[in-house]
Amino acid sequence: MKIESYEQGTPSWIDLSTKDGDGAKVFYSSLFDWDYQDNLMVTGQMYSLALINGSAVAAINHLLPEQWPFWSKPAWNLYLAVDDIDEVAIGVAKHGGTILSHPFHISEAGRGMDVADPTGAVIRFWEPGSHIGAESSDRHGSMSWSVLATNMPEVAGQFFADLLGLNIAQDLGPSLDGERRYIVMSSLGPAFEIVQLVRQHGEFAVQPYWTKFFRVNDVDTAIATATAMGGKLLTGPMSLPNLSQVAKLQDPQGAQFGVQSPPAG
Repeated sequence: MKIESYEQGTPSWIDLSTKDGDGAKVFYSSLFDWDYQDNLMVTGQMYSLALINGSAVAAINHLLPEQWPFWSKPAWNLYLAVDDIDEVAIGVAKHGGTILSHPFHISEAGRGMDVADPTGAVIRFWEPGSHIGAESSDRHGSMSWSVLATNMPEVAGQFFADLLGLNIAQDLGPSLDGERRYIVMSSLGPAFEIVQLVRQHGEFAVQPYWTKFFRVNDVDTAIATATAMGGKLLTGPMSLPNLSQVAKLQDPQGAQFGVQSPPAG
């Protein structure tokens, strides 16, 4: 079923910023069966929409050489839907966040904004125009789930709840890493997950970050395809309640992402 709109606070779009856009296109088309629609932006860079049966599910942003110094490594960028980006921008600082790029237009497609939450994790907000976001979420190769790992999950959760009118589910108990996990809820159901960063030797090993998961028909097959194409298996595969199997991977250019198979039945 084609998605027509997104409720505020729910993940609506995902795109990859990478220096090797052509290489990324080959890797992900092999992994997710994507087709592409290449769009030349006014900035001179190519923005390749990833399509499944004609429906846009993600994109690959081909960074220009002059942009390379600002990107330490390729990364998938997650967008949360908002109803009024100007109103959200006013509330960011009030609730402890930091605006990294003020609201900007992308022609008639919509308006975006980059924000760091109070724990330092970067997220993008998107007020749709002609581009509502991903048009499918239930097919092989479509965005399926998002997880924020942070050293202060309660603080991050309260930020999104206050800013976007979401709710935080009760502490769901330990994750597979033994740390706490929470579900952020919209009025339509679960929006995304927040987990406690794992400590190593008393310190947090990395800065807060988002993991973006794609739905696949079979996790083992996805791992085999990704590694054969030059990708790496980072963690998994592992079984999670109601999610069947999950694994974290890295593409040949260095961008990290997750894959998730649907529950049996």
